[in-house]
Amino acid sequence: MITLRCTLRCELCSENIPLEKPGEDMKLEEVQKILASFFDVVDYVELLHVSGGETFLHPQLPQIVQECMKYRAKFGKLMIFTNCTIKIPESLLAVLEEYRDQIIVHASDYNINADTIQELKD
Repeated sequence: MITLRCTLRCELCSENIPLEKPGEDMKLEEVQKILASFFDVVDYVELLHVSGGETFLHPQLPQIVQECMKYRAKFGKLMIFTNCTIKIPESLLAVLEEYRDQIIVHASDYNINADTIQELKD
């Protein structure tokens, strides 16, 4: 979970975000340490998840994805979760395009922003 910030306050949030005070986003350095420690002891995982809150709110998401992709031989797919309420930054689109064969964007469709969902599909 790279951020506890979210644009929604879903009553049945699986991460209990509405009940939490959103603290600071995870720093890139923390992500680097977690990935290095994890892959020191784990040879391979099918799915590596990046989640939140709303992951697209994290200002360093493109860099986090790049950091994850340094370990791409050690996982099948990188799954990123979004609620599709945030316009996708160009820097993130570029990274998603670069690694499109190994990234799954799980778009929760709350019927809020159909344009963002279509942009992800495209």
